[in-house]
Amino acid sequence: MKTKPKKSIGKLPKSHLEKEERKTYVGIADCHGIEYFQGKDEPRSIPLQMRAALNRQRHALYYEVDLTLGQANQVRMMLEGKDFATALSYLKVLHGAGTAELGVEAGMEESIKLIPDPKLDPFGG
Repeated sequence: MKTKPKKSIGKLPKSHLEKEERKTYVGIADCHGIEYFQGKDEPRSIPLQMRAALNRQRHALYYEVDLTLGQANQVRMMLEGKDFATALSYLKVLHGAGTAELGVEAGMEESIKLIPDPKLDPFGG
């Protein structure tokens, strides 16, 4: 019994064949999770590294991370829902919790391993 050749569906659109575009996001994370999250190229009113340095007692650190639009939207939804700790854990899972992948500043390697953990807040927060 002969079978007819199946019709070709055609080629996938080029966007399906290429990796999804990534963008760099920056922010501050601390023992409570992500405190600040924004596109690196977006204007900021505060110097993030200085803000993180002033809150080191909470293991605050500045990070840079490359995400797809979908991943960034996931983070934003968590932040809108005030789920700051889960948002940070999500970034850590996406990037294997490695300091290089998360773009954590030198000297902050131990803090990224420890956070999020609200018990680390010396003020009980």
